[in-house]
Amino acid sequence: MNIPESLPQIAAFVLMLVPGLTWAVVKTWLVGIRDPDYGTGARILDALFISAVFLVIYSVAGLLIFVGDYSLEVARGVVDLAYKEWPSWAISLAVLALLVVVPGVASYFVNRRTVKYELKKRKKDGSVETKTKKRLVNRPESFPTGWDMAAYEGITVRWVRVRLEKGVYFGGLFGNRSYVSTYPHGRDIFIEEQWELDDKGRFLREVERSLGVWLAIPDTAVVEWIDGEPNNQGGSE
Repeated sequence: MNIPESLPQIAAFVLMLVPGLTWAVVKTWLVGIRDPDYGTGARILDALFISAVFLVIYSVAGLLIFVGDYSLEVARGVVDLAYKEWPSWAISLAVLALLVVVPGVASYFVNRRTVKYELKKRKKDGSVETKTKKRLVNRPESFPTGWDMAAYEGITVRWVRVRLEKGVYFGGLFGNRSYVSTYPHGRDIFIEEQWELDDKGRFLREVERSLGVWLAIPDTAVVEWIDGEPNNQGGSE
């Protein structure tokens, strides 16, 4: 495929991508990003394919309307009349509908999946109220990994305990001056208030004169977020 060089070619290429990109944006909004969607080349090819499908649908619809009841000459006449007589805002709305609105609505109804589930809530009198609701299947999350979810949850003040290889423990108070890296960077954590832990992961005492501890989190590490006082949080017996 030749790279578009002139302004008309670039404009035609962009317009060709718009329906597919609209489809992809709505799909991502509904179900999130899937593994094949991460590559830029794959996403452009998908957008071109979807755009080509809509172009075929529009062409077939035009042929069925005009060739079935009228003729191609009538179709050309209608296009010429619309170009000469329609105001610019009407043409803009028609283009917007064909390139954005129609692909977006179609993507919504094709990719939207719902499932029914029961939500149980206990009332003050002890009785249980059950409601049936619907939710989207495979809803997108703003956290690409479980570690990112823990990082954002860790914005609140809490205690953290990290078990590295050979049963070595680190931990302390994760507060407002602590830090956790998130996607796409590697996993690491800075704990602002370091504590000594024994070989079973029990919190013993705050490390004197410590200004915090930084840890890289390997795949073999176990990270625990703890809500409560450290002297009540023991490791495995």
